[in-house]
Amino acid sequence: MDDIQLEISDETPVVQMSPRIKQKRTPWFSIAASIAALIFAGSSFLLYEQNMSLNTENQVVVDEIFDLRSDIEENNHRLENVMLQFMKLNNPETEKYVLRGNSRAKNLKTVAYINAVDKTSMIDVVSLPRLPENQTYQIWAELQDRMVNLGILDESERKLKTIPYMENALGLSITIEPKSGSQINKAHAENSVAEIILKNNQ
Repeated sequence: MDDIQLEISDETPVVQMSPRIKQKRTPWFSIAASIAALIFAGSSFLLYEQNMSLNTENQVVVDEIFDLRSDIEENNHRLENVMLQFMKLNNPETEKYVLRGNSRAKNLKTVAYINAVDKTSMIDVVSLPRLPENQTYQIWAELQDRMVNLGILDESERKLKTIPYMENALGLSITIEPKSGSQINKAHAENSVAEIILKNNQ
């Protein structure tokens, strides 16, 4: 006993035993919640992108439908005009006149349709020889005392088009005129390249 006490003296350091600190562990449900949050965020982003893409596609489809409706309406309008023209051309009261070019315009050919009952006139440009840039073809109505300009004929307008109807017109004439004088209601006989006499005035 004395030996033990001698061994334990004041100079012998005393080692203090500290209690063991427990390490905190991250609960498994916190990890799962974090993973779920990431998955949800990723899914939300993908759904948002898909929604935006679908909205864009829907807008494109709507625009295409609108364009198609506009095209259909325009085509229906054109079809109505064609049907009206067809009805006018097949009207028993409509007279058909073919204007052929003379030696100055051998390949010129136009067809005029005149209905004295409905008071309508149309012309179909079949072919027009090319002219210099400073000249144009013009169609005229011949009245008792003067010639009346009914408009310019253009090769690019190869379609049936309406021209003014002239009451008591004796005939129709096509002339070659300078562009500068296209609005002048004065035709010169030497400029004529095609003419016909209207039947109702024969």
